Amino acid sequence: MVSLENAKGAASNALHTYSVQGYALDSYGKVRLTGGSSAPALGKELTSDVQGNATWEGAVAFRASGIVSGSEKLFGGLPLEEKIPFSTEEYDLTGNYSNSTGTPQSAFVAPVKGIYNFNVGVSWTSSVDVSALVVMEVRRLRAGVVTKLGEIVHDNNDGSLTMATDALLEANDQVFITIRHTAAQKFITLQNPTFFTGKLMIRQ
Repeated sequence: MVSLENAKGAASNALHTYSVQGYALDSYGKVRLTGGSSAPALGKELTSDVQGNATWEGAVAFRASGIVSGSEKLFGGLPLEEKIPFSTEEYDLTGNYSNSTGTPQSAFVAPVKGIYNFNVGVSWTSSVDVSALVVMEVRRLRAGVVTKLGEIVHDNNDGSLTMATDALLEANDQVFITIRHTAAQKFITLQNPTFFTGKLMIRQ
């Protein structure tokens, strides 16, 4: 076993290897990376910046499901969409999702800049058989400005919608789900399965 220690300060390297054509480092067996600016832990991923500096970063992922009791009925004909109040937080690895009682309500707040993937599903029954539309949107709030990231439309009769979309987010962007339907003075009743999931795919 060989032990190397950096005694010159934080700016120098304890070991430097160089090779023009071959491998600068060839290891047969396990490799363990610890210490530095971040520590390894269960579920963390080794991530590099543009200079090649690697750190252990926590995986970002969440899942919410269900509808808050008393919020199932959605009346139509209103000009504004309503945010879907998910009732159960099934998991949230980094604590960046707020449930229906949190702030912001039923929304994900991006911890870092990166490309994120979101999946949404909602089901409902209709009070009457009418010719109308149900519209579900994935929305982003950034610096007070709301932007639509994705939209899917269905007729107003009993049914369900599912949607997946990717988005490049800045740190502190909020993402939430809205729904509306166009039948004036009628309502739909949201029901399970209803869910909202998200995960960070690539840091920027």
